[in-house]
Order: sequence, then structure tokens, then C-alpha cells
Amino acid sequence: MTTTSADQFAAGDQARAVALVLHHCARDATGLQTIIGEAIEAGRAADLLLALLNVIEVIQPDLTDPRMIAALRQLLATLRRAAE
Repeated sequence: MTTTSADQFAAGDQARAVALVLHHCARDATGLQTIIGEAIEAGRAADLLLALLNVIEVIQPDLTDPRMIAALRQLLATLRRAAE
């Protein structure tokens, strides 16, 4: 997996991504909806998603550890089975 750099993302996308994390931590659904709406309106929803993934990797650097990837794959399989 290629490590991403904050330099790859526009400042506005990064700011919205950090705001999403903060609104999530505050359990602020209105704030989340506002940020997502802004990104959609600006035509930057996909860019917001990529920036958010980068922010998550910065916050949780172990995310790319092979053990974490294996755990995430196991969780994904469990969730997919539950969704059937």
C-alpha cells in the first residue's frame, strides 16, 4: 500500500476531513451533514473521502500494519455475512 501525504490533498478537503472527525467525536450529526453537504455542493465528495482516509491514517498510524489489515479484513467478512 502506498503511503499518502497530506500534500496530495487540497487544504479545503483536509479541513473538511478534520472537521468530520471532530464532529464525529462530538456526536454532532448536524455538523457531519453540513460538512458532507458542503463537499457535495463543491463537487468534492470523493476528494473529501480520500482526505478523510488520510487523516485517519495520520491519527492511527498502525492502520497500515499487516495485523491491523488482517483484523479489518476479518471484520469486513463478518459484516458482509451479517448484511446478507
